[in-house]
Amino acid sequence: MALDEDASNPASYWNQLAESQAAGTAVTCRCGEENPSHYDTCHFCQHPFGRP
Repeated sequence: MALDEDASNPASYWNQLAESQAAGTAVTCRCGEENPSHYDTCHFCQHPFGRP
């Protein structure tokens, strides 16, 4: 996903992140960025979260 993607798209990273933050389920990557809890890799650095 591009960092300049359409923020008006409900499936965009930014909208999913806002929903995850509001629910208290956002995950912080080792690069320091928060991601929606259902992501397997960091949106920014692409580091995997290592979930089973």
